[in-house]
This record gives sequence, C-alpha cells and structure tokens, in this order.
Amino acid sequence: TTAYTGQTSGNIATRYVAVHSNGKIYGSTDGENWTPYTSIMDGIDRVAVGPTNIVYNADRAVGDGESLWYATAYDATPVEVAPAEGVEENYNEVKYFSSIGKYIAVGHVSGGEGSDDVPLLLHSSDGVTWTRSYVDQGLLSESDPGDTEFVDIAENALGFFIVSDENQLGSFFLENITDALDATTLV
Repeated sequence: TTAYTGQTSGNIATRYVAVHSNGKIYGSTDGENWTPYTSIMDGIDRVAVGPTNIVYNADRAVGDGESLWYATAYDATPVEVAPAEGVEENYNEVKYFSSIGKYIAVGHVSGGEGSDDVPLLLHSSDGVTWTRSYVDQGLLSESDPGDTEFVDIAENALGFFIVSDENQLGSFFLENITDALDATTLV
C-alpha cells in the first residue's frame, strides 16, 4: 500500500510512504527514491499520510486483532493506539481525506465465540484520538446480516460512501462523516 500527501505548505513537505507486511516501511519525498525503515510493527496492512501524522494499521502489540499506529515520519518509531482491552478490532482500510482534514478507518469489531462481527467506522483529526461509530443495533437486528464488516470508504462532492461486505445490510452514504449509521443513511 502506498500513500501520498501533496501538502507543501507550512513546514510539511510532500511525502510518500509505502508499507510491506514484513514490517518494512519505505519513505520518499519525490516518489522515485525510497529509503527503507524496519518498524516495530508486525502485519502492517495499510497506511494513510496526513499533514501531521502517518497512520498505519497493523497487528496489536499485545492481544488479538489490529491497532491503529501513528508516527510523525516514516522513519519515526510508531505509537500504538490499541482498542480497549478485550476488544478485538480489524481494519480493512485507512485513508486520509484532505477535504475534511480527517483520517478514516473502516473494518469490524469481532463478536467473539457465538456472536456476530459488527461493522466499525473510526475518524480522527490527528491520527491519535479516534471516535468510533457503530451501525444502529436495531438495523442489524432487522436485516440479520450475520458477520458483517465495512470494507472500503470513498468520497465524492456530496459525501462519503461506506461499503459493507454484506448485501443484506447494504452500504451507507454520509453527507458528514459524523452522521449516524442508521436507516436514514442506509443505501
């Protein structure tokens, strides 16, 4: 996965970051010349580059599932932002949307033995503090989709389209990323 920020104002220069699941991170300021960095993270899957932080999703340092991690530069030691103890989250996508100045991650919370996985959307202005949004429980009960997760998020001039992996549940369109994930935004 490669991410890029075109921000060149202030003290933030254009930067590119690529990741490999073996723990290698590559950084570049021109997209042609790359410098490797061996990270403390295992199972790196995605990267989002914003104006202040780089956000990764990778395996949790302790426990099951994944964490979001952030660093100020590709070659800086990343800091883990783990879910609460005993909560297992997995992320399918993490992106930075410059139009709203937010990092957004989508995935699911593991329901555990005998329980269904629940789709999850997170957003953050800095990549450090995250707000979690869950699908309305009544909506999940009505459609009874079983294990469900969000697999991607896209943006257009009207808002955000959040894609689910389950046809029974469907997907969501949010004009504002903080809108509720309920019947009013279900498409």
